[in-house]
Amino acid sequence: DWDAQLTGVQTPKLELPRLSLAGRWRAPELSLTRLDAALFDGTLQSAGSLNIATREARLAGAIDFDPHRIGPWLNASGQHQLNQLVWDKPPLIKAAAAVVLPATVWTNARVDWQREVLPKLKLAGNLQTGRGAFRDVPYLAVQTDFTLTNALLRLPNLVIERPEGRAALDYSSDVLTSDYHLRFDSHLDPKAIRPLLADEAGRKVLDYFEFTETPFIRGEVRGRWNAAELTGGHARLAFTNFTFRGAAWSSFTAWAQYTNQVIQA
Repeated sequence: DWDAQLTGVQTPKLELPRLSLAGRWRAPELSLTRLDAALFDGTLQSAGSLNIATREARLAGAIDFDPHRIGPWLNASGQHQLNQLVWDKPPLIKAAAAVVLPATVWTNARVDWQREVLPKLKLAGNLQTGRGAFRDVPYLAVQTDFTLTNALLRLPNLVIERPEGRAALDYSSDVLTSDYHLRFDSHLDPKAIRPLLADEAGRKVLDYFEFTETPFIRGEVRGRWNAAELTGGHARLAFTNFTFRGAAWSSFTAWAQYTNQVIQA
């Protein structure tokens, strides 16, 4: 068995006020029984194991430090994605992972992590965060469970809360092909997504509306990221007590479908 304590670790990219480690070796398994670190004004707690014979690795833990602080270790794309998120208090993330590593991991051969490891990775956890914003769209709270199995990422119960209401989403995506599927029930003001729209025409349409009661929208979308021509979906809309281009409406319901880049209603 082994135990280690470190304090005051500083590098150009890392400040580690406290690190506590403990583990053991029981052939053929190497175990990390405790990792407890004060990191980036938060904490990291973890434990795991690696079976040398079967190459099975397991890890479980929780973090509540600011993910923005790991930006210097990410590539340009990763930093861009991370910078689209802001929060008053860093999220709490709990997760457990397991994977059987390829036999080549013990050799000098190059490991294709995307093709050999990612499809075998199993991940399950939960994310909770309070007030924050995504690409200038503010929210009061976000929470979801998440899983990754056979390279399929799922967020089955994603809930977004804003002052006017909430949205419940079921999202899945193949991390290898970028295909995705989204189901949603929304009681949010559609105008809230205005900053997310890339084209001026879409923003202009939203500007025609003024809502005194939060609309209800239930829909489903399928597609592939960065391939707009493959996007399709449908939605049911129910609006009450709103104005469109200055004209007052007491109620409006509709069913709409989007396919081949054409909207039908």
